[in-house]
Amino acid sequence: FDVVGRGIDDTLLSEWELVDLIEDGDRVAMMHSLGRLMHSIHDGHGFYSDWAGTNWPDGYLGIQVERINDEPVVRQSVHPEIFEGDTIVEIEGQSAENWYADTMSRYSASSEGYLFVQATYELTDVHGIKELTLRSVDGMERSISAIPQSYDEYLQVPWGGTFQESGWLTGVDGTNIFYVNMSNMVTPDMEPIIDQFDQIMEADGVILDM
Repeated sequence: FDVVGRGIDDTLLSEWELVDLIEDGDRVAMMHSLGRLMHSIHDGHGFYSDWAGTNWPDGYLGIQVERINDEPVVRQSVHPEIFEGDTIVEIEGQSAENWYADTMSRYSASSEGYLFVQATYELTDVHGIKELTLRSVDGMERSISAIPQSYDEYLQVPWGGTFQESGWLTGVDGTNIFYVNMSNMVTPDMEPIIDQFDQIMEADGVILDM
């Protein structure tokens, strides 16, 4: 444990002191404290939730966000006020950089990339409305008050990757590339891909999207 403990003892002691400062009934603050304790083990298998609480979101942001040059950038969106390519500059009046740093500190993951994903789940939860400042691809900034979307709308955007079907890429003239989306939501059965293997071997390239 002295090798893999990752400083959990120090975090336990510091959070123990902070727990005394939490007001009775403040379940969100208690969840954040548990999250910071989990963070200290740097393990992506650590999760926590409050099924008995009442702080459920009113809806969601139907967006997929990627980390590009250390900034959160919208890759896909079904939200009417948020567009693909928008960079999220501020979240609830706080710089996106500071918001992510604070939020990532209360999730557990073995990599910075997965911490970013965990924090983005929280970003897409909407309580009331979500105030955002966005920078479009042309560099112009705008502020929006994003209203929550339904869970069905939220599911129209993949949590990662794409819903693009497997097959020959036809979007570019002269392309001789075969694309395989290995998500089981898109390609639950690999047999049709295997059956085309002789043809696929004649391609200039194959993309295996994992």
